[in-house]
Amino acid sequence: MNRSLLFWLLLLLLWLIFTWWCCTTYLCGVGPVAAAPVETCDTSLKARDGNFSEKSDYNLRFLRSQYNNLDYGSPVANVLKKTADYLSKNPERSLTVTGTYESDETNSSILPNLGLARANKVKSILTSLGAPSKQINTAARIDTSACYSYDQRSKEDRNRLSGNSNASGRNGINRIDTLDSGISLAFGALTVADDRIKDIYDRLRAEPMTVYFDTNAESLNLNAQQKQDVADIRYYLDNVDGSMIEISGHTDNVGNQAYNVNLSKERAEFVKDYFNRNAELSNSQMEAAGYGPNKPKTSNATAEGKAQNRRVEVTFK
Repeated sequence: MNRSLLFWLLLLLLWLIFTWWCCTTYLCGVGPVAAAPVETCDTSLKARDGNFSEKSDYNLRFLRSQYNNLDYGSPVANVLKKTADYLSKNPERSLTVTGTYESDETNSSILPNLGLARANKVKSILTSLGAPSKQINTAARIDTSACYSYDQRSKEDRNRLSGNSNASGRNGINRIDTLDSGISLAFGALTVADDRIKDIYDRLRAEPMTVYFDTNAESLNLNAQQKQDVADIRYYLDNVDGSMIEISGHTDNVGNQAYNVNLSKERAEFVKDYFNRNAELSNSQMEAAGYGPNKPKTSNATAEGKAQNRRVEVTFK
């Protein structure tokens, strides 16, 4: 084979390779798969219902595993104020405030989960701005793609807020994760779940929520059912006009009668204050009373009986 023919065969082979590459890359739809677009978090706060529409480019922000929102600026404040005004002027409409949380966050609240606690905090802001409590529902959503950044406060402030003397973020740096997309708002027609209201009332009248205390102790450690009870009580008080709960303190029969009555009243007041601070229950809808050893749940003859009698009961009046 002469060199001229070999040259032309080689040139043809190169041309075929080049043509195949062009086809697969640009013409035949078989080329490299385009990279998936980078997902970005939506950190806006929107309130939309019919002709009503308000938006802030920023949402309410929460420290990781916390439910008290961080300070927010005027765009968020404007959305919340106009939302409260809209609800007040439209009593047939309702708003559901949904709180976002991640499953690996620690629930520091006395509600069933951190999402509900965050939504409950925003509900309290709205009611303080004039929105009727009955028109606001709360819900929670686990969101593994929630938008987190890092708090820019000073090290001292971050540690103070977290209660941790050596707080660190996910990447090991000395910052606390901050949830930037903690709340969403959705409107709907006003409805009241009468069956739920009846079930809550019947259950707590038959079996009051009961918190037990060790001797001379005044701390609370609520279990999952008790946290659900708190959420149900809040729902009932918000939706039943004129409703109230009684928080009654009780002791065993050890010690002085007058001392025990006073101690039981202090425990009831403690629970009342605790509910107000941590679940936003209104003080005007709670009444605290102390009965000392006068209403035992069971006999004081045994240590187990005494422990059951050292309690605070929460029920409807």
